Amino acid sequence: MRYANPLTRTAAQAITFVCAVVFVVFSIIYLHFFQPEFLGLEQDVLSQGQTTYYPAWGTPLITLLLLGLGLLFRAFFPFPIRVQALAWFPSAFLLGVLTCMRFQEGTNEVSHIPWAWIIVLAGLYVLSLIISRMFPDTRSEKETLSTYMFPNMLILAFSFLCTCMIGNTSTSLHFELKAQQMIAEKNYDGALRVGERNQSFTPRLTALRAYALSRRNILGDSLFCYPLHAGSQDLLPVCPDTLTRGNVPSEIYEYLGARPGSKFREPHVTHFLELVYEHDTISRPQVAQYLLCSYLLDKSLDKFSDFIVQIYDSLTASVPRHYQEAIVLDTYLRNPQDSTFYGQDIYDEFVHFYHQKSKYISRGATIARNSCTEDFSHTYWFYYYFSN
Repeated sequence: MRYANPLTRTAAQAITFVCAVVFVVFSIIYLHFFQPEFLGLEQDVLSQGQTTYYPAWGTPLITLLLLGLGLLFRAFFPFPIRVQALAWFPSAFLLGVLTCMRFQEGTNEVSHIPWAWIIVLAGLYVLSLIISRMFPDTRSEKETLSTYMFPNMLILAFSFLCTCMIGNTSTSLHFELKAQQMIAEKNYDGALRVGERNQSFTPRLTALRAYALSRRNILGDSLFCYPLHAGSQDLLPVCPDTLTRGNVPSEIYEYLGARPGSKFREPHVTHFLELVYEHDTISRPQVAQYLLCSYLLDKSLDKFSDFIVQIYDSLTASVPRHYQEAIVLDTYLRNPQDSTFYGQDIYDEFVHFYHQKSKYISRGATIARNSCTEDFSHTYWFYYYFSN
């Protein structure tokens, strides 16, 4: 639209430029930093594994195409200057549609697409186009640039919100995909950092973390530093698990030297590991570490105590941290008067934990748990008493 007032023309050009820059920045952040693994999964599923998504190419290509679409809408639709940002809604909308698939757990089948949101938002956009044509610019008005800019930024913010509403923004799924990508790149430290700040955990993410910890030779030192479901069922991934990239489940079972049969179910993880260890013709220390952690996750201290003496010649400070914690706990449960660990730092820490727990347990398990979280959430004792 041509404006007679030069200030208004300048304002219209400035708004077009600012909207374009803001959209490009949002698109790059959304595609390259938030959704790259998910887009890779989508392309892998839709192409049945025949093609691969590369964020370094996909992000600029998609962004340029959507930028061009926004500029076309701006050129062919005479939007009033106060709502010029409506030209960028279709681009933001398509950005959400591009990442809208939801998958069934453990499969590569699409469970649903948020058609309701897609239809409602498309309808609202058509309605907004009609209304904007009914109230064109007043050619004689003279407003400041900030007066025009504010409503346009609000429209852009709403458009980006719609992108996130349509797109698959599942935090747990993105953490899983990110960890898988890190493992595929042999970046085990990076995989362990995924989701650690918000303490997220799912069965798949737990199995990925356990594998990364084992690769770093710290499974027995750090497994219980992460939140865990009670039981060993999450220690190994479902196999086959098609909602993954890089064939990570197969890599984990190759690392252990055996693959479960078709009748394998997660509750039998411990039994599976026992069979692997028993029939292992090639010594694999990682299998023993997995089995020890499996006993601990099942809270089977008797089996753990019987097995650990087969693995370690002496139960000294060189034994991984969580194993020491389990040994102290088992010793205490068998005989609270046993003085074997008296004077050792780990025993003093256990006494502190036990007194803290006992102090608040009469007020309820939740209060006792909260009282111990800050100082002891990284210990096996915390898991043993408070996981369920």
